[in-house]
Amino acid sequence: MSNNVTKPTLVYVNAAGRAEVPRLILELAGADYEWNALDWHAKKEEHLATGHFGFGQIPILQTPELGDLPQSQAITRFLANKYGYAGSNPVEAAHIDAINEGVTDIINSVVQILFRV
Repeated sequence: MSNNVTKPTLVYVNAAGRAEVPRLILELAGADYEWNALDWHAKKEEHLATGHFGFGQIPILQTPELGDLPQSQAITRFLANKYGYAGSNPVEAAHIDAINEGVTDIINSVVQILFRV
């Protein structure tokens, strides 16, 4: 799906959570990006009607070259590769993936506690 963004735009709610690692990669890289904080819960149906939210979830990353990319781990891997944080060889990449999966486990635990999922 096409979008009208001219630079990477990370779309989530105004809180740390599943978009935090991608946001930190963008910050660390010094990337010129936009942070689009949505009122997701109050306007979810309106947002979904735009057709930009694959799997009906947030976060998404919108880029001029990629379009709309859903799924926080796909976004994290894309940005890590784009900005040189994915490791310089398979061993480094494996260690980075393990750390990222550990962070994801922590975030998922926090989400479950906060939202009783």
